[in-house]
Amino acid sequence: MWARVVVAVGVAVLCGCGNKTPPAEQPLVAIGDYAPPAQPAPRLRVAVPDLAVDDAKGMAPDVDLIAVGSDELVSLLDSSNRFDLTERNRLRQLLAAQGQADMIEPGRLVHPVATVQGFDYLLLGKITGLAATKAPPPDSVSISHFEQMTGVENYVPTLTVTAKVELWLVDARTGALAAVQKADFNHLGTPQSMGLQLTAAQLGPAPAAQLNPADTRHILRLVLDSALRPMLPRIDRFAAGRQLPSDSLANSVSNVTTQPATQPAPPSAPAAFVICPECGARVSADLEFCPNCGHKLK
Repeated sequence: MWARVVVAVGVAVLCGCGNKTPPAEQPLVAIGDYAPPAQPAPRLRVAVPDLAVDDAKGMAPDVDLIAVGSDELVSLLDSSNRFDLTERNRLRQLLAAQGQADMIEPGRLVHPVATVQGFDYLLLGKITGLAATKAPPPDSVSISHFEQMTGVENYVPTLTVTAKVELWLVDARTGALAAVQKADFNHLGTPQSMGLQLTAAQLGPAPAAQLNPADTRHILRLVLDSALRPMLPRIDRFAAGRQLPSDSLANSVSNVTTQPATQPAPPSAPAAFVICPECGARVSADLEFCPNCGHKLK
């Protein structure tokens, strides 16, 4: 009690006011916990190549961010229960067997292939500016800050995680965009509130944040979830109105009506696409709005 009074008097002496407090922690949603589609839709056959990951800071130095991030994206997609997935290693085998090893680079479709087999869509991803840094101390002399300086109360350090995430669902046969999502991730919280193993005590004396491999994997999952979550409803709307190639129907959910076995399936044809007049993106003709710029197409 008397300690709080002394602190308040000290603050008043120093600045006369100082009522600013550090920013509050931000809540997190359950990673990988996604609502089902609003309406029945066929499962899309999606391959997930290597992500592109650039300019990472504070991550574990011995972690392959491209490989780990790609695997985490597959895990998140699988937990949504919407896709028949091909992970990056199997994708390399498929492309090599079809003589198309140069079709994809990390985060980029180099060229579409009209006769590609084993999948219909690619989920391309790119993470830039990924950083985990110690949050700066309060920028004014408040009661909270004065207590931190004087040791009256224990100060719990916080972590700021930032990243820019871009995801594209692309037709592998035409290169047309089916859905796009861009997210600027900026989260402040204690390591424990983010589900990290790093403790506040470890973070306190360190000059900079340095995550271990398990925490690095968790952060990659966290930032990818922030982009995939709002993207799923867009993919659902696309899938609900999409007529898949005939070689994908066998892997669709049971609510999709298939032809009797006695009737031959129609030949597979590449999906039609249009060029957005606003931004020039090559997008699926099934879409009402351009997923790249939002321009109305129909």
